[in-house]
Parts: sequence; C-alpha cells; structure tokens
Amino acid sequence: MVEPSRTIRTLLEIFLQRDGHQAMIFASYGEARYALTLPQFRTYSPEVVFVAVHTSQLESHRLIEELRRRYTHTFTRIVAMVAQEESEHHQMRRLAQDEQIILLLKPFRIQDALALVSAFTPVPPGTLETR
Repeated sequence: MVEPSRTIRTLLEIFLQRDGHQAMIFASYGEARYALTLPQFRTYSPEVVFVAVHTSQLESHRLIEELRRRYTHTFTRIVAMVAQEESEHHQMRRLAQDEQIILLLKPFRIQDALALVSAFTPVPPGTLETR
C-alpha cells in the first residue's frame, strides 16, 4: 500500500493485519517502486495493492502503470484511492475503465477497504470463509 497519510496507513495496516492479511505499507511512491525491485516482489503477486492517486502527482500515475504492467497476467487488483473532487478528472475516468483497477473514493470507511481485500482473497475449495 502507498499512502502519504500516516493516519490512513496506520489504520489500514492495523485492520488488515487483524483480519490476517500481510500488509506492506509505504509512505512514498519512491519507496514502493524500490520495493518492487527486491527479490520477494519479483516472485510474489499480491491480491490487492492500494495506491493513493493524485492527478497532480505524476509519480502516482507512474506507479499505477508499473503495477499494471507487472501484474497484468495475475489476479492482482489495484485499488486507486482517489479524493472525490478528483474522481471526475479525465485521468481518473481512464483508470476506472481498466478492469484491473478499482477506484475507492476518499474519504472511505475502513470496512469498504477491507471488503475489497476480502472480495479478492481466494478461498480454498471445501473451506468456509470465516472473515
């Protein structure tokens, strides 16, 4: 997850870990892009990646494009967290058309973010989902 807001990062990390998810949290796009170069990220495809996207920050769009390329042939979904006032911008409308990307409008409820993670978490056949 890439989110500049310390409060949102902390809350999502706490709730994701409480629900049994592994969470990698980054404060900046540069940190996240560096992490993608590490060996564990070359072989691992996360279920969901949360990225705060701002129309004025080219770096956020570069990261989204890199994630799209990297996880094109996987089940990874990218959740673009977007401020409501930016959601109608042409860049955001273009992102919303990509089936790999889900827009999550800020402010959002933590339960909404957790529901997105649960929606994409594979459940082994013959087991009950307990979340």
